[in-house]
Amino acid sequence: RHTRFKCDWSSDVCSSDLGLMIAQSYGRYLWRIYLMGTSHLVVKGIREKTYDHLQRIPLETHQKFPSGDLMSRVTNDIESVRMALGPGILVTADAILMLILIIPPMVFLSLKLSLLAFAFYPLVPWITKRFGSNIDRIFGELQKKMAGISSYAQESFAGVRLIRSLVLESETFKKFELLSRNYKEQGIALAKWEAAFSPSLGLLTNLGTFLILLLGGMDVLKGAITVGTFVAFQRFVVQLSWPMEAIGWAVTMHREGFSAQRRINEIWEQPKTKSVVIQNVPEKHEKQHLLHVKDLKFHYRSEEHTSELQSHLNLVCRL
Repeated sequence: RHTRFKCDWSSDVCSSDLGLMIAQSYGRYLWRIYLMGTSHLVVKGIREKTYDHLQRIPLETHQKFPSGDLMSRVTNDIESVRMALGPGILVTADAILMLILIIPPMVFLSLKLSLLAFAFYPLVPWITKRFGSNIDRIFGELQKKMAGISSYAQESFAGVRLIRSLVLESETFKKFELLSRNYKEQGIALAKWEAAFSPSLGLLTNLGTFLILLLGGMDVLKGAITVGTFVAFQRFVVQLSWPMEAIGWAVTMHREGFSAQRRINEIWEQPKTKSVVIQNVPEKHEKQHLLHVKDLKFHYRSEEHTSELQSHLNLVCRL
């Protein structure tokens, strides 16, 4: 009977594990459909809106946003927004769900050990704010440097004949090398903050583990808790490592996404040109058609000043 009961119990455990694995796989499939797929649909709408707006902005706006800068905004920045909407939300939901499932059993096993495990967690908001603000600032500067590289490369390719005719290859190469070096240094600075974020949150969990081993081990020696309870609680503490790492990863993606969305909003905030309706004029069969232009003024407008190139120009054109 004992052997039969043991076999039935083992089969039930295996069936439960199999069911959980199937449910987990199905849940991950739904994640990719509804979260990842939705992020791609949202980004598609952002691209279409940005493209439509770029077709309607006046020409002087392109002096403020060079072609390379626009390319950086509609590619790298939009991709950062997609990462925040897709994997960012996914990782955040996963971390919250894991904490909801882990904390109640820990409190049920031992309230004292639970308080020790979360003793350093009040520092999480401060660490998140400190690292998040720096990541946001450095990422914005990094995207600007990337836009500078794209703009300079586009201008160099467009004026390659002029550069070669004036023998400016070395100067052009040196400036591009300088832009690339500045971009690399800014990227390394961002990588340092991102690399230190998740380990900083994991350190809080490890400090709690140290207190559990120190004080919880003494309780085991005194007989206040059993060895099984202590081992089970320690397993739950180990599982806290992933939610803390996920929080660091999610905050990084969200801060980069917010910074990228602000750069995209700068394009959307630019006023559009007024549409001009040209009416069809019926043709007149005359021998001569004259076009009279009186007091024509032409100026080049930029952000700093307006330069008038020609004024009071009178023309008579025979059509």
